[in-house]
Amino acid sequence: MKTGTKKTHTDLIVFAVILTASLLHICLNNLASLDELWNYNFARQISMGLLPYRDYNMVQTPLFALITSLPLFICRSLFVYRLACSLIVAAQAFVLYKLLSDGTKNRLLALPFVLISILIIDYTSYNTLFLLIALLVYYAFTKGGFKKHAMVIGALVALSVFARQTSGCILLILLFLIIASFYENKAKSLLLYGAGFAVPCSAFLVYFLITSSLDDFWDCCLFSLTSFGSSNGNFFSSSIVLLLLLAAEITTEILILVKKRERTTLIHFFIGIPVLFITVPIIDYSHVTFAVIYFMIPAYKLLSEKWSEVIRNTIIVFISAAVFFSTVGLGISRVVNNKFADNAAELKLIPIDGEICDDFTYLSWMVEQYEINGYSVTFYSSSSVIVSIMNGTANPPYDMFLNGNFPGSIESHMVYVEQACSRKDSIIIIASDYNEEGWQNPEGVLEYVQDNCIIEGSYGRFLICKAL
Repeated sequence: MKTGTKKTHTDLIVFAVILTASLLHICLNNLASLDELWNYNFARQISMGLLPYRDYNMVQTPLFALITSLPLFICRSLFVYRLACSLIVAAQAFVLYKLLSDGTKNRLLALPFVLISILIIDYTSYNTLFLLIALLVYYAFTKGGFKKHAMVIGALVALSVFARQTSGCILLILLFLIIASFYENKAKSLLLYGAGFAVPCSAFLVYFLITSSLDDFWDCCLFSLTSFGSSNGNFFSSSIVLLLLLAAEITTEILILVKKRERTTLIHFFIGIPVLFITVPIIDYSHVTFAVIYFMIPAYKLLSEKWSEVIRNTIIVFISAAVFFSTVGLGISRVVNNKFADNAAELKLIPIDGEICDDFTYLSWMVEQYEINGYSVTFYSSSSVIVSIMNGTANPPYDMFLNGNFPGSIESHMVYVEQACSRKDSIIIIASDYNEEGWQNPEGVLEYVQDNCIIEGSYGRFLICKAL
């Protein structure tokens, strides 16, 4: 068999393994992350005919929500959303595999590392999409750089801005500096880079103008960023192990850069800077994971140089199989140890903790009954989006009533609270531990509701209040 044909066959087998692992890990994940539900809610609201920024609050740029909303026009469910997310994860993992394996003596050695990169993913979000784009930009550099792919790289950078605005803008500036510093024919390269960047920007500009949401887009994605960063900074101890691993990876890359002084290594490091910005202002396991995956590349290359001839393929296959079947086993355990919300169409086939399933099934039924009787129901909880999803409704801004997630033009979140408490047909359901249940919950909400409403009853930890 010719080398090129053998390489293609290997890549197809590897992609099939990666896709299967992604589907199992993402689709069989239990309902544990509110971040996943908030991102799903952004996409589902588009499929319900609502427009980001104009009709509901969303502080990130819209590319991820637009992409993942497409299959929801056919079938609106979290499982279908996860199928779309699995494809993004599989694409990201396969590009990582190509970057790890190309130019190495044993291509198969990359497979267990790629499978581990899938297994450590907590949930899929716009950060996953940004990482995919960053890997594609670096891949383009390894296949000819600006000389061959200037317009493609420019277009990818524009898409990165519309995936995650802060990191995307940093990537835009850094690549501009790389062109100006290291490449000949700077004027031509910058022109092609700018032309590629302009194509997606023009498409999104037309979209915002047609939907009359340009002002709202600036309000949410630019003017509210300062508020988001200042109100949501936090550190979680779950990230410590990954932070130590990340520090080791970055140290390895710096040592390689100092020793070999290769342009591709320098470019990889520069592209990694905006990936590092994913970890702030919320430093937790989920956000640090993306940087760990990206900076795996130079550390792997160093390992491959030393061990690719020592480690036999049988050992590599064994390790890959162990990681793959760990993914399968984890998925099966989630299905066996959790319940399914059969009464909620959008949550079918999703494993859910039994207590959460029972509580929110009842709460969603309660909200529905109040609305049937003519009441306007406002639900204050960091988990309120679950009720909306179970009832097949959308309730902005209360589905994500969190610090830093309001348009920049809104002076205070209390405007919404005062409006809800001033209506005579208003029922307010609020967590009695509202100030403690979610660290992003805004201050003053529980106190204002208690002072301006009558508590009519309760269910579990939720108070049922009626406006005076």
